[in-house]
Formats: sequence, structure tokens, C-alpha cells
Amino acid sequence: ASQEPIAVSETDVAVFRLQQTDRKLQADGIRLAQKIDWLKSRAKQSLAEKRRDEALGLLRRSKQLDRMSSQCRAHSNTIQLQLDQFDGVATNKMIYDTYSASSAALKKELNES
Repeated sequence: ASQEPIAVSETDVAVFRLQQTDRKLQADGIRLAQKIDWLKSRAKQSLAEKRRDEALGLLRRSKQLDRMSSQCRAHSNTIQLQLDQFDGVATNKMIYDTYSASSAALKKELNES
């Protein structure tokens, strides 16, 4: 029982890659958010222990990671928009094909009468 290969278009491959990239960006965003929370709690602990310079360094690092997290969210949003556009194109093509088929059937019917 051998299976025949399934034809995959370039669009399908592009959508798949975008989905993979989006999942990776979301996972990275979650990981960064956890790291930011950890750094902020460490900074509070350092302040409580009167280690101001260490706390300042931790807060700077958390700010840097926050910017990276924002970039991940922005990239993810862009990918989501692209995926939505792919869906819109597919829907528009189905609508066009339906109208074309109905128009052809109507013309055929009018020519026969």
C-alpha cells in the first residue's frame, strides 16, 4: 500500500514556513517574558540587599530583553497579517471561480434559448 506523493504548491510551502516562524516567535516571546520577570524580581531582591549597581544592571538587561520581546511581537503580527492575506486571496479566488462558472452557465442557457 504505497502512498502517492501529494502535490504541494509554493504558496503552501510559504504558508507552512510562515506558520513555523510564527510559532517560534511566540515561543521566543514567552521565554523572553519569563526571563524579564525573573530579572525584575532579582533586581528587587538586589535593591533590598542594598546592591544598587547590580540591580541597575539587571534592570538594564530586562529593558533590553523587553525591546527584543517587542520586536518578536511585531514580527509575529506581521506574519499573522501575511497569513490573513493568503486566506483572503484563496477566498477571493473561490468567489471569482464561482462567479465565472455561474456566468458561463447563464451565457450557455441564454444562447440555447
